[in-house]
Amino acid sequence: MREEEYVVDIDREICMGSGVCVSYAADAFVIGNDAKADVQQSVVTKSADVEVAVAACPTGAITLALRSGDTDGVRAASPGHSEEKDSHDD
Repeated sequence: MREEEYVVDIDREICMGSGVCVSYAADAFVIGNDAKADVQQSVVTKSADVEVAVAACPTGAITLALRSGDTDGVRAASPGHSEEKDSHDD
């Protein structure tokens, strides 16, 4: 059975660069030259480290979304981001 993949995204407009995400999941996040978080791996398998990093972000800037086989099937899975992409918005 193949593990589910998740897309990690950071809203750099609200990221404050605390580094909490890097502390919990250094394999997924890095602090960039502008002192804000950035993703090292945009697609990850769900892990406790990544989940804790998402939940611990003080500004809620990190989104972890389930990646499906098609690009229309990305669903938000992070705390405070429960909306689902509606494929009928076109």
